Amino acid sequence: MRLIAVAWPARRPDSGSTPHEDRAMQDLLTQYAYDRESCLLAVSAEISRSTRKPSPEEFGVMVDAFSCTGGLLGADELASRIASTVSNGIGMVARWIVERQAVSLYWRGGYWLPAFQFTGPSMLLRASLGAVLDELAPVLDDWDLACWFASSNLWLQNRTPACALAHSPCDVLDAARAYRFSICG
Repeated sequence: MRLIAVAWPARRPDSGSTPHEDRAMQDLLTQYAYDRESCLLAVSAEISRSTRKPSPEEFGVMVDAFSCTGGLLGADELASRIASTVSNGIGMVARWIVERQAVSLYWRGGYWLPAFQFTGPSMLLRASLGAVLDELAPVLDDWDLACWFASSNLWLQNRTPACALAHSPCDVLDAARAYRFSICG
């Protein structure tokens, strides 16, 4: 069985989600993090809340955009790679997706994670990613967040944040803050 329905879709602040609903989702993840089948069943209803249905063309653009930084990894593939480093790779990947600690895209029944955000053979998250996601995750849904990382940015001398994160994490954080300010004021 594929790793699907493990993360709740990102919601914009005005989407009507309540802190109680968000907490309930966190509790489900914690309760079922080590039981794959139960976790899949417990949170499958959350997938239906996602309103963004990217077209195959949009997904293809995203695949092309991230190809220069290692491409997109399926959640199962990433969990398998991480399993050599940690005991519960699938639980770790699920937690990253649910807690929005990693950039992820939901498309056609599975989650895809851009490789730029992981380090070396261990495939653990880059430490610098967290601060950037703290800035942007509250104001962007998952798809828009991935688009931001894949798009050239004037604050980064027209490099993409995905390309710049490894070598210029402070500049990427500044670009994220500027973008959030442009959205929220």
